[in-house]
Amino acid sequence: MDNGKWKNMIVDVEDIRVYRNARQLLIIVHQKIIPLLPIEEKYDLCDHMRRSSKSICRSIAEGYSAKDSPKDFRNCLRIAMREASEMVECFKQCKDLNYLKIDVSDWFIKKYELVLKQMTLLRKNWKSYN
Repeated sequence: MDNGKWKNMIVDVEDIRVYRNARQLLIIVHQKIIPLLPIEEKYDLCDHMRRSSKSICRSIAEGYSAKDSPKDFRNCLRIAMREASEMVECFKQCKDLNYLKIDVSDWFIKKYELVLKQMTLLRKNWKSYN
């Protein structure tokens, strides 16, 4: 097999760039952002951010396990996209409620919007990756 072609193949969920990006965001959100939020948000915004950030990665991994069924894989990505959209909304709320600095919220909004774009492309082009 041509080494150049092999280099771009997806052989594990970790090879999917959007999965790696979502995992990096998950770690930052859990370790750096959630501890900054007010205690009164512990069971609302914090809980929602915990669940949604984890769900993005879990849904991509679940979809990858069904990679032989493009329909099932795309469905899992659709779920992950909903969760990423919820993370965008969570950071908009953090910004509106002055829980985080505007530039911090905007950075996360852009990162999760990038994740959404990457998932859209992956859903559209999945057959050409496997």
